[in-house]
Amino acid sequence: MSLAEPTVPLELKVGQLVWIYSDAVLRPARVVGLHTGKVEVEHAGGQRVSYAERRVARVSRQAVPTPAALQAYVPQVEAAKGQVDLETLWHLVTEVAPDREHTLSELAALALGDAGPLSEDAVAWCLALDATYFHPGANGGHLPSSATSVDERKRREETRLLTERELGEAVDWLDRRGPPSTPGAIKVLEALAELVVFNDEERPSRFARQALRKWRPHDTEADLWMAWRIVVDTGVFDVDENLALRRNHLRRDFPASVLEASAALCAMPPETAQVLDLRALHAVAVDDPFTSEVDDALAITVAEDGTRTVTVFIADVAAWVPPSHPVDAEARRRCTTVYVPEGKLPMLPPDLGQHAASLEPGQDRLALAFRTTLDAEANVLDFAIVPAQVNVRERLTYDDVNRILAGEAHPMSTGLGVLLDLSDRLRAGRRRDGALILDRRELSLHVLPDKTIDLRPYRTDDPARRLVSEWMVMSCVKTAEWCRSRKVPAVYRAQDPPENLGKVPQDRPLEPHELNQVLRSLRKADLRAEPAPHCGLGVSCYTQVTSPLRRYQDLLMHRQVKAVLATGKPVYSSQELMQAFAAIEETVAKYGAVERESRRYWLLRWLEPKKGQKLPCIVLRESGRGRWIVEVLDVGLQAMWTADRAVEAGTRLELTLKGIDARKDKLVLV
Repeated sequence: MSLAEPTVPLELKVGQLVWIYSDAVLRPARVVGLHTGKVEVEHAGGQRVSYAERRVARVSRQAVPTPAALQAYVPQVEAAKGQVDLETLWHLVTEVAPDREHTLSELAALALGDAGPLSEDAVAWCLALDATYFHPGANGGHLPSSATSVDERKRREETRLLTERELGEAVDWLDRRGPPSTPGAIKVLEALAELVVFNDEERPSRFARQALRKWRPHDTEADLWMAWRIVVDTGVFDVDENLALRRNHLRRDFPASVLEASAALCAMPPETAQVLDLRALHAVAVDDPFTSEVDDALAITVAEDGTRTVTVFIADVAAWVPPSHPVDAEARRRCTTVYVPEGKLPMLPPDLGQHAASLEPGQDRLALAFRTTLDAEANVLDFAIVPAQVNVRERLTYDDVNRILAGEAHPMSTGLGVLLDLSDRLRAGRRRDGALILDRRELSLHVLPDKTIDLRPYRTDDPARRLVSEWMVMSCVKTAEWCRSRKVPAVYRAQDPPENLGKVPQDRPLEPHELNQVLRSLRKADLRAEPAPHCGLGVSCYTQVTSPLRRYQDLLMHRQVKAVLATGKPVYSSQELMQAFAAIEETVAKYGAVERESRRYWLLRWLEPKKGQKLPCIVLRESGRGRWIVEVLDVGLQAMWTADRAVEAGTRLELTLKGIDARKDKLVLV
């Protein structure tokens, strides 16, 4: 008999034995009163309770006119119930009449050799408690379940019992902690970590929530934060664990097989016989001081006729990593180097990406040389791409270059000055062609091994960064034009003009609220198989080729260019490139979200000691109902603020940091 569909086979009468469905169990009782839609019963323990008639699961043929009769009869039924083997009964029935509905009397006779009320009650009680072997028939009898159904119910019951046991072990472990030694303890610790990372309702997280609620049924703290405290206290996660990396299954380490394959590549340097020897040029690499993958370097020569040749060396990763090689497959899976404040997750193994293929100073290295010849006014006279060998003389930081450009003595002071002059002329030309060049305040953010937060502001348009970025843009633009003129299949990055942008000041850095408005107006750049303008850069076509150590898409374009240089034929079709780029783009976008989440966490951590202090802020835009989006100027973080005064976009004000919690992404300003 199914408790979900109770049946009342006999008429209710005072003094009749009934089974009541109460508190998720079946309890025998004696009818002592009948009311409209309700029945009053007395349980074996003497308690009298009124129930709705629908709670009556079964009415027995046995009369129990007195409490004593009930107390005497129930133990007899329990004893008989203990003799009922439903599995054996099911086998008997399926052998005799598997498709026929059987009465309770028939089942009682088969199970206990008797069809009296006591045997019926015992069998009915068993059937109500275990629906594995029989289910209700259309005529009030019982049908044997199919073998498939029995197996499935057994499996579910085993799972339920296992879960109950594991939950008990989990709760025991939560009470005492220590190293997990039982299956339930191991399972709950793993499930708690899953809950912290994903905060979902899937199976591991569900088990963690069940265990927490069984352990602390009256605790009002959210499951997520109970779980967080436990996994930190037990050392599963660090207090500053990067959950975004775990959520996206990102790892710093490379598989052993990939490391072995990379070591084999590094042990067999590519041939240099067919490359142009440009090691005599005074090439310098300019990077952030934390950079370990050196993609690019610059050199300049000035001819007697005044023409300048600027050579942008880009690491020739394609010479080291053949297509479909294990290192290539891993690089394609990773797509890009992911930068988080705690340290990067490189696209290539360190021995290759940070050493053999990287443009390390003082080492002979292979590169693609993007050579642009210009006159003194920065008019381009010639452009060529050649496989080359380079020996970078030195690495400079952006701060080093800014000091040299400001007058500090250095062997490259003249060359850097000429490079900057040409860069500024090129930039002015792009601006005339509609380029939107924004001088932005950014923050270099790194977390040192001792968890010190290294935070350094800089401007994207300072002389050193302006110099380097302009030559990277030039290399990408001229390569795009090179592909266009030769009809080489390529992937171009294009950007349509923004709508309703308005006039953007070009003679000064934008205020944060102005920059916010501009960025919100811009259209997203997209990928195209045909050359198309990039309005933000102010160029007719653009393809990325300057970071093959860090971007797999750039590596693909290097292979394409090198194939055309060597054989006159591309290695990839337009369709193949577009399909590869589109798939990579999805992954790169996901990793960009990881980088932003990681960066926001550590900026909040930097702010945490300042709780209660006043912070300089600027109003960015209205959010509605008296609420505004403001930016904390020191760190560039945005937060919601409920205005207590008249403000407008651009208003600068000091707000008190009332609440902050980096782990909970909480930032409250008043």
